[in-house]
Amino acid sequence: MSESRQAFQAITDAPSGVAKSRAKLLLIDGGNLEDFPSGGVLTDFRHMVKVLGSQVAVVGAAVPGCPVGRWSERVLFGHHIQYFSFWHTPRRPNDRPLIPRRIQVLLHLSRFQTAIQASGIDAAYVSSPEVLLAVQSWKFSQLIYRFAGLTNPISIARFRWARLLDWMFRPVMNRALRSASHILTTADDATVRKFIEEFSGREWIQRVRSSTTYFDEDVFHPQPKAQARARMETVGSPIVLSLGRLNRAKGWPLLLTAFSHFRRIHPDAMLYFVGDGEDRASVLQFATSLGVESSIRLTGQVAPDAVSAFLNCADLVVSCSKFEGWPTAVVESVACGIPVVSTSVSGVSSLIVDGVTGFVVPTRDPGAVCAAMERCISLRGYEDICQQVANRYTISVLKREFQRMVPELK
Repeated sequence: MSESRQAFQAITDAPSGVAKSRAKLLLIDGGNLEDFPSGGVLTDFRHMVKVLGSQVAVVGAAVPGCPVGRWSERVLFGHHIQYFSFWHTPRRPNDRPLIPRRIQVLLHLSRFQTAIQASGIDAAYVSSPEVLLAVQSWKFSQLIYRFAGLTNPISIARFRWARLLDWMFRPVMNRALRSASHILTTADDATVRKFIEEFSGREWIQRVRSSTTYFDEDVFHPQPKAQARARMETVGSPIVLSLGRLNRAKGWPLLLTAFSHFRRIHPDAMLYFVGDGEDRASVLQFATSLGVESSIRLTGQVAPDAVSAFLNCADLVVSCSKFEGWPTAVVESVACGIPVVSTSVSGVSSLIVDGVTGFVVPTRDPGAVCAAMERCISLRGYEDICQQVANRYTISVLKREFQRMVPELK
């Protein structure tokens, strides 16, 4: 059984049928805290459960043993957590659904307001716009909303017709944000300042402040490279890693093109995509068109401990995202002491010491990315600097952040 499966075991329904009073904060999301959806939001909620334990109750997607529409109990990271399932996750999460999942989450969650609020928990944390839209009228005494990046999610939707509704998002979110007592923006200070200027005059803008992404130091830390490579059975030299969801926002066409140039210099190089997503088939097709299909590996969705092991196999990590808030992949890479090449997106200038622990590429030019990769594999003596940077983003810091906002949390 994997570490992920051991951490998440469903057990019997709670006798009371609702969350026990010991919980001080509701975590509400459309994911299942196990493997859906992949990405930073899932990681964020897992961290919250780990550091706050039974002080939180969770509202999310169903897992085996947790019936929809009822409070039950799950064991998460050794804590007995009250859990309310409000919908079933898709069986094939990478397929494009008939109805966008954001709309499904909003509609399903709205059905269960009375049952969820029967818990008596008066503070809540959400980090997706569809959940905020569903709960904005629930009258929590404290409602904490985290922007998972500041990009309008409608503008990058997989549904073309949904992107045509981009103009509606701002006024709808403006109304919803009035209900939030704390608004966290997972982005660097420069991006947040630009955001505040753009929305100046809005009542809620005074409650906005910058936050970051955190990592679990029990999972992500340096490991002997030879040991990690033997465990994960990796091949190639050098080993290049891409971490995260496979969709175009993560810039995989740029990465593959840059890697095709890099491979001409290093014919034994291997590129590992650690993660999964709706563009999996497109990644393989594009790699074939570039003639590098034999030099890439797609691991699919793996547990956090395996992600850490793959990171420790790598000679460098490359992130070619078009936009980010505070990139989880880069935080976890730095925590493992691996140098990073990244495009210039929010957060990376705080995470990468340019020329010491990696390189920030200011353009989306494959040649420039390849050149940075070549320079990166020649870096030496970066491990201690990586650790110093990583120490700012441990989940113990996350706990203190929420204790300041919700004093009842211990």
